[in-house]
Amino acid sequence: IVVHSAWYAEPEVIRDHGKLGRSEGCFAFSYASLQDVLRRLGPGHLIYADKLA
Repeated sequence: IVVHSAWYAEPEVIRDHGKLGRSEGCFAFSYASLQDVLRRLGPGHLIYADKLA
């Protein structure tokens, strides 16, 4: 599982479809926000995701 940008994570997709596109498990961000996300995350850190229900 990786962090990456994707066309289906763009604001236009959310606006047109009411939700983000499916990433098949990866953390997908818009092209414009990916560098900010990676900068905020920083080296040596991780994102943890869990199913709540």
